[in-house]
Amino acid sequence: MDFLKKMFANRYVKFFLIAALFVLIVILRRVDVVTYPQFYAEDGVFWFSEAYQAKNPIDPFFCS
Repeated sequence: MDFLKKMFANRYVKFFLIAALFVLIVILRRVDVVTYPQFYAEDGVFWFSEAYQAKNPIDPFFCS
């Protein structure tokens, strides 16, 4: 029991556990978003087509 008290006293461990719990709740709420990803808005039409046709792999991130 003392080990658990010492472990939870560390604020980094608390932060990690809370963040992991939050991510788990979000994933369990919408599993299909993780298992079946889809494009959002113009991502599929513009951004991904430009990213695959770019000669330099960094170009798609710096063009507007």
